[in-house]
This record gives sequence, structure tokens and C-alpha cells, in this order.
Amino acid sequence: MSNRDWESLALLRNLSGFFLQDVSIPRLGYSSLTRDQSDSSAKTPLVEYTNSELKMRQNQCNNGPHLIRSHGAKVAQTYLYDWLILMLLGLALVVIHLIHPFYRYVGKDMMTDLKYPLKDNTVPFWAVPMIAVGLPIGVFIIVYLRKRDVCDLHHAVLGLLYSALVTSVITNTVKNAVGRPRPDFFWRCFPDGKDVYDQFGNVICHGENKVVDEGHRSFPSGHTSWSFAGLGFLSLYLAGKIEAFDRRGHVAKLCIVFLPLLVASLIGISRVDDYWHHWQDVFAGGLLGLAVATFCYMQFFPPPYHPEGMLGGFPTLAPKILRDCEPMRETRPTMRRELETESKAKKMRVLAMDASGCPHRALPVRPWKKWSRAEDDQLISCTYVYMYTFFM
Repeated sequence: MSNRDWESLALLRNLSGFFLQDVSIPRLGYSSLTRDQSDSSAKTPLVEYTNSELKMRQNQCNNGPHLIRSHGAKVAQTYLYDWLILMLLGLALVVIHLIHPFYRYVGKDMMTDLKYPLKDNTVPFWAVPMIAVGLPIGVFIIVYLRKRDVCDLHHAVLGLLYSALVTSVITNTVKNAVGRPRPDFFWRCFPDGKDVYDQFGNVICHGENKVVDEGHRSFPSGHTSWSFAGLGFLSLYLAGKIEAFDRRGHVAKLCIVFLPLLVASLIGISRVDDYWHHWQDVFAGGLLGLAVATFCYMQFFPPPYHPEGMLGGFPTLAPKILRDCEPMRETRPTMRRELETESKAKKMRVLAMDASGCPHRALPVRPWKKWSRAEDDQLISCTYVYMYTFFM
């Protein structure tokens, strides 16, 4: 680092010490223990929680033997709005499925690639939710029975359902908007094999309306996107629990992680073999499902490659300091409502002390040469979280 960087870091330390020393906010229920000025060792003071609401939220999702019977209702109540949005996504999925797809122009010369035989599904529609959702939930229950962590179970199930429903809403919306014909569209449109076209060369289907509508929903593959959304989430979950990326060379762990992805890939391949989808449909569906699964997983768990990846039930605002990051993200609105009644100067002091994602410690003012590398990393991490909390 250059001299200018060190000077900026020293100034940042002095500012943090100015905001954090000798501050007491009775309304928020915090009490600070300042260091003894005569103590040359300059011990870092601790800030204790006394606010009942923050204590309750802190205890809900800590690692430990928390059971469904004792803590399940509290955890679910904390995420009540998330469950309500999940129900709205399910309702939106039903409405989208009732909408007729776009009837794309299909000319006679295009029928060459759309005359594949009309076959039954190798993987039925009803089996996809069982594989993509039921199987991962079974694994989550097994992990719960072993770890006794209801927060891990709750977050895993909620994240999985979000992954599946968000993927389904996106998939069905794109299906209806694109209206790409399936490879077996000819036999859906002309069950008797006699093709009819209008004056513009477009098809005039005389098949069953429901079958013809389904023939215009080829892109992307719903089977594939659902499979990768559920089994991809399971793969990330297993990678975190068994520490697959600990760099110790255990290939067996990678086999466990790739197994759900292999099952999802086989389901996608079956859609091409059954002539229900083009290969582009399957490829796009797999990417969509895996991308949504990754985003949903990262909302509830640390990255699987992180040292704390096997810990469950933590939001990922700042994964590196999650053990010291209280109050959790849900307490941030409550804190802001309390801060609205305070003066501007006091707001800044409280923000410096209580910002979500920062260890509640008052950093003493010392020359920069005496600071350790760990304290440097901690101060920089806290600064980023302060900025995030203030602007969000």
C-alpha cells in the first residue's frame, strides 16, 4: 500500500474511534463498555445487547439444537412476508398457465424440422415436482434430523420453493411470449396428416386446441428449468454441508455434488429424445434453472466454497463476519424507525455503532503502525457494511 493509502486508513480509524467511543443509546437498549484510558494494551470494548427484540432475532437463527417444536413458529413468523410472496408466485403461475401462447408463423418450408413423431413423456409432468422439490426436501429433513437446526431446515425449504416457483414463472412467461413450435408440431396441428395453409402460407390447424397450444410452448424447456432449479439448489446445499470445496482433494465429495446435476441433465436429455423440445430449449432451460437456484441459495446461505458454508440459516449480507453480524437484516427497518426520532448527530453515532453487519465494538484510536492486519480487515469490512446500510 502507498503512503496515501496508509494515511487514509489512519484517518478512517480516527473517525471510527470518534464515533464509537463513549456512546450510549438508552432507547435502543445498548450499553457500551469503554476501555480504560490508562490501559496501554488498549483492549477493545464490547457492546452488549439488551433490546429484547434484537435478542429474540439473534437467538432464532444461531447454530444449535433448535427444533421445529420450540423454534419453528418463531422462525416462520419472522419470514411471514416471504411466505406470502411465495403464495402470490404460486397464484401467478396458475394465471400464466391459463394464458394462450403466441401463435408464431409456421410456413410449409418450416415443417421439415417439425415432423417428428408425437410421443409420450419419458418423465411425466407429475414426476418433475416430485424429483425437483420432493427429493431435496427429503434430504433437508435428513440433515435436520442429524443437526437439529430448524433455521437451516426453514431456509433450505424456503429457498428451494422460491427457486422452483421463480423459475416456473419465468419459464412459462417466456414460453407464452415466444411461442416457438415443438419438434412434433406437425402432428399436433394436423392429426390426420393433411396439412392446410392460408393465403400467407401460415398453418391452419384443425387439431385439438389444447394440444395445439401446448405445441407452441417449446422454448425454454419447463422440465429442464424445474429440474435444475430444484436439483441445482440441492447440489449447492450439499456442497456447503459436506465442504466440497475445502481443497483437500476429496473427489468423492464432488461426486455427491454432481449427482443431482446429472439427474437434472438426464431429464433435459429425455425432452430431446421424446421430441418435445429442441436442444436449444433444453440448454436455455438448464441455464435459467441453475442461475435462479444460485441466486436463491445465496439469499439464505453463505457460498458453498466459504469456510462457513456448512453453517445453515444465515443471511449473506457479509458472509465473512456473519457470526458477529447482529442484528440481522430484518432488524434494520426497526432500527431506522428508532433513529428517526433522534438528532442527526446521534444518528451518525448510532449508525457507526449499530449498523447491520458490523461487529459491535468500539475501535480505540491508536497510531496506524500498531494496528494488526486482522484489525485492518475488520475495519474495512465494517466500513463497507456501514455504507451499504446507510444507502439501502
